Amino acid sequence: MKKLLAFLNTPLGVVIVVGMVALIVELLFMTLLHGFLEVRFKLSDTAWNVIDAITLTVTISPALYFLVFRKIHESEQRFRQTLATAPNAIVIVGGEGRITDWNLAAQRMFGYSEEEAVGQLMHQLLPPHRYRDDAERGFAHFQETGKGPVIGKVTEIAALRKDGSEFPIELSISAVKLKGRWHAIGIIHDITERKRAADILHTSEERFHHLFENMSSAVAVYQPDAACEVFTFKSVNRALERIERVKREEVLDRSIEGAFPGVRAFGLLEVLRRVCRSGEAEHFPLAFYQDERISGWRENYIYRLDSGEIVAVYDDVTGRKQAEQKKLEAGILLKDSLEGAIGAIAATLEQRDPYTAGHQRRVAQLAAAIGEEMGLAREVIEGIHFGGLIHDLGKISVPAEILGKPGRLTGIEFGLIKTHAEAGYQIVKEIAFPWPVADMVYQHHERLDGSGYPQGLKGEQIVLEARILAVADVVEAMSSNRPYRPGFGMDAALGEITRVRGAQLDPVAVDACLRVVREKGFVFTK
Repeated sequence: MKKLLAFLNTPLGVVIVVGMVALIVELLFMTLLHGFLEVRFKLSDTAWNVIDAITLTVTISPALYFLVFRKIHESEQRFRQTLATAPNAIVIVGGEGRITDWNLAAQRMFGYSEEEAVGQLMHQLLPPHRYRDDAERGFAHFQETGKGPVIGKVTEIAALRKDGSEFPIELSISAVKLKGRWHAIGIIHDITERKRAADILHTSEERFHHLFENMSSAVAVYQPDAACEVFTFKSVNRALERIERVKREEVLDRSIEGAFPGVRAFGLLEVLRRVCRSGEAEHFPLAFYQDERISGWRENYIYRLDSGEIVAVYDDVTGRKQAEQKKLEAGILLKDSLEGAIGAIAATLEQRDPYTAGHQRRVAQLAAAIGEEMGLAREVIEGIHFGGLIHDLGKISVPAEILGKPGRLTGIEFGLIKTHAEAGYQIVKEIAFPWPVADMVYQHHERLDGSGYPQGLKGEQIVLEARILAVADVVEAMSSNRPYRPGFGMDAALGEITRVRGAQLDPVAVDACLRVVREKGFVFTK
């Protein structure tokens, strides 16, 4: 049924329906009406022809109206409804350039009601004053030819609102010939927001370009091939030109291997490929680049843009690397000098008190082993070792007779012994060690519970290095022979540090010492 109704709405369907109506009317007239009238009225053939024509006209006219003119009316209504509800402004200009149709969107866009706009000259109403003469001449040419520079195109131009404000529009004009005259149908879109966004984007791009060109770091933008194997320079900044001593014209549109032949050995090419394929940014740490033309240390950060391009931001750190090398060399010299100075101090003490010198070396050995077991940094362990070598340096101020006296010391004598920590501190405190050696010397007899000397420090007030030295000092002193008594042995020494673990001695250092001796077989060397 739907298909039949759709067919009847076509021109062919209308013709068929009208023909059928005419046929039915003619048959009815000839069979019924003609027979009825023939009996009552004796009419001539001419009269019958007139009656036949009138009957057909009266019958077919409503059918024609219903089937044809109603369609035209409905089509016009749909056009008017579409015109009224269209989101864009639609303006139709007819003869003499006057506006004939003006939809609701045009009213909102320009501020003129339909009554105000219809009948007005388009070129006097909508264009800014500077364009009106051109618009008038252009429409005159359009009326004659149906052609013009903006016909059939999308054009960006300025327009005026009723309040006199100017704003940008996008205009699309089509030409239609009606009753022998050309009409223009204009579809207008307000592009104020789009232009504002474009201006913001342009400003942002200018700022980015300024930042890009004036960065201190070099920036290279590469276009990878489909396989992420070959990378072509698309953009570089001034910093890259300066660092690599090239002009951008020399590298743009060239592959990175073509411009910098040492890049494969440098390792950067593989990083570019990984970033290209995975999309994950990577830091390419300090590495040395060299080819026949340039060389130097570079540090890169590589990432992939949403567009697929690869960006490398990097710095020439050759100067920093050279400074670090010089610093390292100076540090080695300083370390050698410190070792020499400490060795000289220890040798001086050994001449006066051979036992103390040997004791310091052994404490340094065990303390360094404890620090390593605790997972301390190599630099910290070195400091502990150096501190151990001179931790009893202050005993140089104690009379040798007291240091080597057999038997129990008097209170005064023990008081003199206890001064060695502060005496040693006073000797080394002005030396610029890279470790807290002075604090190690000063605090190695302090105890966690505050029972130690000379300051009575507690817990974290004692530096870690001194807490480690305290454990090693007790173990060495108890396990080794003294001038005035034989040693108690390693088992007794380990038992003692276990007894005071956590109360007087650092528990972590004690546990590390127990593992070093019992599990790893540490023994003192000569």
